[in-house]
This record gives sequence, structure tokens and C-alpha cells, in this order.
Amino acid sequence: MVFSSSVLAAITFVIFMAFLKLWILLARFIVSVFTINLEEKVLKPLAFTHSFPRNRAETLKNPEKLFKILVSQGVIGKACCFKRIKELKAIDTEPDKNATSLAIEIEYSNSEAASSTGEETRSKKVFVKFQTGKGMP
Repeated sequence: MVFSSSVLAAITFVIFMAFLKLWILLARFIVSVFTINLEEKVLKPLAFTHSFPRNRAETLKNPEKLFKILVSQGVIGKACCFKRIKELKAIDTEPDKNATSLAIEIEYSNSEAASSTGEETRSKKVFVKFQTGKGMP
């Protein structure tokens, strides 16, 4: 069977394009595997997993979030178990400061088994200052 040069060129072009598509698919797969591993192994450990509460209401709604931040920063021991949060008295003469800050007492036990062993609850007073954006560029 004899083919003309234009037919051979067309067949060669089709085969070339098929291999090119295969190489592109392979390259995409390698890049996606690399970026997934990069994200899992390098970028994820660098991220701060607990975002700081933005305001008074958010802190009182989800106090465990602040407790986890305090544990992660070493303020409270890692084996401690959150019990409850108690809001301390607001500053009567400074209403603006009450909007951007919060005084609380966090109650916790040294371990999860503290309730069954009769271990007493510990507490820590914390003054929380929320970012206001004042003085920022």
C-alpha cells in the first residue's frame, strides 16, 4: 500500500498530536500530585489553625475557640479540658473599651477524667482585646 506524502504528513501529525495530549495529561497529573503534597506537607503545618475571635459576641458564642488558642500557645496545658466561661464585670465608665475588649474567667480541669475523680476546677482570668483597625494603613 502506497501513501502520498500529504497523507503520511497527516498521519504523522495525528500521531504527534495524540502523543502531545498524552504528555500534557501526564504533566498535569504530576503537577497536581506535587501541589497536593506541597499543600499537605509544607503549607498546612504553617497555617495558624485557630483564628482569633473578632468580637465580644463571637467569643461568648464559641468560647472553646479561645480556649483552644490558649492551649496552642501554652497558656493552658494540653491535657486540660474546657468547662465554662464567665464574663467579668464590664467597665462602666468606658463604654467604647467594652466594645473592643472583654474580661473573662475561663474555668477548666486538668484532665477529662477530673469530674469522675473529684478534681477541682481551675480558672484563669483573661483580658481579651479585639482588633479594631484603628491606626492601620
